[in-house]
Amino acid sequence: MLRQFRFQFAAMLAALLLSQAAAAETEVHAIGIYEAEVHRGSRIGGPEVPVTVDRPGAGVVLVLTSFEPARWLVTTTPGTTLDRVVLGGPSAGRAEVIVNGLPKRDVERVGLPYTYQAQGKEFRAFVATVPQLLQVSGLNSFQGEYTAPVDGFVIASAQDDNPALRHDYLADQVVDPATQPEAFRRFLAPDAVEAPPQTLVFTEDGFRLTEPDGQTKTIPITLDVPQVSWPMGAARDTVTGKMYGVTLGGEGYLYVYDPASSKWSVASSMRNADASGMIYDPEGRRLVIVVSGLVSPQGYSAVLWPRRPEGQDAAVVGGLPRSGRHGRSRQWPRPVAGPAGGCRWPRPAAGNRAAWLPKGTAGPMRLYSVDMQTGQAALLSFADPGSKAVEPW
Repeated sequence: MLRQFRFQFAAMLAALLLSQAAAAETEVHAIGIYEAEVHRGSRIGGPEVPVTVDRPGAGVVLVLTSFEPARWLVTTTPGTTLDRVVLGGPSAGRAEVIVNGLPKRDVERVGLPYTYQAQGKEFRAFVATVPQLLQVSGLNSFQGEYTAPVDGFVIASAQDDNPALRHDYLADQVVDPATQPEAFRRFLAPDAVEAPPQTLVFTEDGFRLTEPDGQTKTIPITLDVPQVSWPMGAARDTVTGKMYGVTLGGEGYLYVYDPASSKWSVASSMRNADASGMIYDPEGRRLVIVVSGLVSPQGYSAVLWPRRPEGQDAAVVGGLPRSGRHGRSRQWPRPVAGPAGGCRWPRPAAGNRAAWLPKGTAGPMRLYSVDMQTGQAALLSFADPGSKAVEPW
């Protein structure tokens, strides 16, 4: 009888312990740095990064990435279980991990992307790759610095309110298609007929104009204007027939060819603004020149020419995510009929409700509509690495 009681008690205790272990949630916390600090007051030592993990009741998967090799000094608080330690980045092979004063021998070294910023294409790739390689549901927190602080990092909570940790972090920003102009909705419809490709091309040699019947006419550039360097876009005034070309090289120029006088001229300097595309707005009789985030820290901008009556020639388009670390994505504008348009770019986008790339272009994509009168941007659809495309249209 006593033996049977002991057996039942042991079974109940084992079941309780198993249930408690199952109840402990697995959390994935990541830290990314470029380098570790070697100065500690007046002393110069090796590259060490202190990390305190304070997550009692949770089983923690700790992901540590760096560009340069580092010695990670990990301390866990009572009740915190460190299930796995994963090293990533270019220096994973040379990195060391010390947990509570003892070398960690069973670290995992995997080919994770390296990032120290919670934004940009590197971070999006990191968010997508961690679940795939580690067989986990996703990230619960991320901290990063170019140079690790002397005091290191403390992991004391999950960042459940950080949408950047989700694959679908833009989903709640997608707008209702009904809020967009009718002409734009027609353009985005699945059965929409694509407009003919742009017939005007700007090259270092001048313009090449292709008529609907296939006939091609070239307009060679003359020595009346500076040499063309890095042509980035072309547009044609549908009323006067004037042809415009914009360049990136040097300070950049806005070239114009007038067929009425057969003359080339420079309409304006781009003042070192990095143009990456241009469309002609027939409604406003103006050019909309898209400029990358390199010259507009708040987002992308559109240089309007001719200038507005109030003298403003640039409108910052706010609320648009930047691409990569410095917002270097290319944007190719494409007009849509009507007073409004939209833009489609590889990764971040903006526009004049015109579309930046042909529909169906492969790769990560975000499609925005931007009202060029107000600068208000609206996210229409997106597809990021590791996520399914969100196409409400």
